[in-house]
Amino acid sequence: MTSISPLISPGQPLVLSAQQFYSEHVKQAPMNIAIIDDDNLWRETVADLLLVLSEGSDAKISDAANPKSAIEQFTNHSSFDLVLLDYHIPRTEFQANIALVREVFENAKIVVVSADNSPNHIIGAIDAGAAGFIPKSSNPDLQLAALRHILDGEIYLPADVLRLGADQGLLPDQERNLELLSDAQRKILDATVTGKSNKVIAIEFGLHEGTVANHLSVIYRLLGVQNRTQAVMMFSQTSNKPYH
Repeated sequence: MTSISPLISPGQPLVLSAQQFYSEHVKQAPMNIAIIDDDNLWRETVADLLLVLSEGSDAKISDAANPKSAIEQFTNHSSFDLVLLDYHIPRTEFQANIALVREVFENAKIVVVSADNSPNHIIGAIDAGAAGFIPKSSNPDLQLAALRHILDGEIYLPADVLRLGADQGLLPDQERNLELLSDAQRKILDATVTGKSNKVIAIEFGLHEGTVANHLSVIYRLLGVQNRTQAVMMFSQTSNKPYH
């Protein structure tokens, strides 16, 4: 006779808490992460860091030297959770790279990394839809903290850029201006500042892409900001997302 191990062992309580059941019987789905960078050494170094980030969930980490190679080599692009994209990849343009990566890896959070942390480059990355910008010179602990912050649905910017925004008067009164937004507008804003493309937002809310763009124009005007970068700077000041 075939022996079947019982789910509940003798002497074990018949009622498990939800947390106990989850930890004992439900395995967390592994993260699917891509590293797109022409520097082989950096790709190896950050892959080790990402294994720490995944906390033993057997993360699947894929790497490629440029976006074109990543698209050709990787499969099931929509399954990726996180993409680390280098700002400077030889013989390519950053704006074209991030636009392509956002379109193909449509469900992933895109994090730009670079040895060059020029404020103009950081602002350009955020305005192009990145969920964060992490200087390669940052220590590993800071990089891990930033990535966890982003995966939790928040945004991350280096402190220097936030100070620059404050110095240039780019950060209006967040709480006061938020009161001007409807619940629907707050949801769209939340999705935008955390890195979702207009296409993905349109699918989630059952809208046309052009309608999303129109909503964002109104939202930015109500908030007193000019673009996505300024909106991201505003909400990087707090751990609270604009919509809950």
